[in-house]
Amino acid sequence: MRIAHPYPTGTRSASYLRCYPADTWRMRAHREMLSRHAVRIGLPEPVVFIDNGCRSFDPLPRLEELVQHAAAGHFGVVLVPGSWVFSLNDEEAHRVRSRLAAHGCHVLEPPHVRSRAGNRPG
Repeated sequence: MRIAHPYPTGTRSASYLRCYPADTWRMRAHREMLSRHAVRIGLPEPVVFIDNGCRSFDPLPRLEELVQHAAAGHFGVVLVPGSWVFSLNDEEAHRVRSRLAAHGCHVLEPPHVRSRAGNRPG
């Protein structure tokens, strides 16, 4: 079932994932869930950026690449399972969301996903 969304036709989407320790399945369940959500709200298949095996305080090269693409206007929406993918520190996660928003990107979490401290990976 598709639902109405406020994004113009042709809006490109990306998804960002980070897992520590490294996930040998490359976060398959999260990727599939974010992909289904994109389709459900009428967005194209997201381009996936993964910092697999990186702690939230380590350098996150794929996140920086995503921010650079956002700055260049390549994406209008970034899908994440929760802000914890940006950082376990809530203030830092908010700063990353703000950086993306400053480049015109809406950061979306599917409605059934909740970021609870007990469910946050590394």
